[in-house]
Amino acid sequence: MKVAAMLLALLVLSLALISPALAQEQDHCDHEAQTIESLLHCVQHAYAEDHITTGAYRTLVGQLNAAQAAVDRGQAFVAIDLLQAFIYTVESQAGRTISEPHAGHLLEHANAVLVTLSGQ
Repeated sequence: MKVAAMLLALLVLSLALISPALAQEQDHCDHEAQTIESLLHCVQHAYAEDHITTGAYRTLVGQLNAAQAAVDRGQAFVAIDLLQAFIYTVESQAGRTISEPHAGHLLEHANAVLVTLSGQ
């Protein structure tokens, strides 16, 4: 478990180094909070700024709501699986239904949440 957390931390750090500051609008994400709720806020903000299509938005919100419900039930491993599905969705839709810069931002934030959940 510690090895997985360390690998996730390394992934987050590498993304942080190669990914520019992406949410540049005034009402941007709170990177201090590494929660599913804060990641949901990022998705909502990107959608409000037209960086995510309606279909992609609905998919991502559904995945995050399911992950939060798993956390609420005490099923961190289920939430981790759901966040990994979220990451796969963002990766596959980057440049298509999610703008490239915001996809990178969402991936960075999602990986930080994964690190947090892995520690539970």
